[in-house]
Amino acid sequence: PGPSIEGAGHTQEAQGSAAELLDERSRELQERYADYLVRDVNGEKIGEIDRLFVDENDQLEYLGSKTDPTEARSILIPTAASRVDDERRMIEVNALKYMIEDGPAFESEEEITPELERRVCDYYGITFVEPSAKKAVYGANYAAWAASRGEEVSPAEAEGVSTGEEEFRMQRAEEEL
Repeated sequence: PGPSIEGAGHTQEAQGSAAELLDERSRELQERYADYLVRDVNGEKIGEIDRLFVDENDQLEYLGSKTDPTEARSILIPTAASRVDDERRMIEVNALKYMIEDGPAFESEEEITPELERRVCDYYGITFVEPSAKKAVYGANYAAWAASRGEEVSPAEAEGVSTGEEEFRMQRAEEEL
């Protein structure tokens, strides 16, 4: 089985066919990273990718990697601290193996909360962006996407504010291939 996809502790909002696009993006990410390994800056193997976490824009934000496949615990790694090497089918984390293995982790059923995100970002020296700020970015991106399709978006939706009209919430769920 390849990695599963989840929202990084955030609820994604979508309308109509936008939900289908999000599901398609999730499948693409699962297929792309199904057999990638996580390695440190020196090329030492950390483990396999077991989870992928996307942001409100359905962009890869964090990945989970197990150093021991029998453990329920996964190390949480921000993509901002890593580099994808498609040719070698690996993700190289910009840290040494012992630092990555000692980094913030989560249990298999644990939700990624803003507090955990903040700890991970602090650990890797990355600027943490509050979920509400991400939502505003998502709203602007959604508005641009809708406009490209000739659809109208209310000013509230363009700012990422829920209007409650013709809207549903979709929580990312773990999927196994």
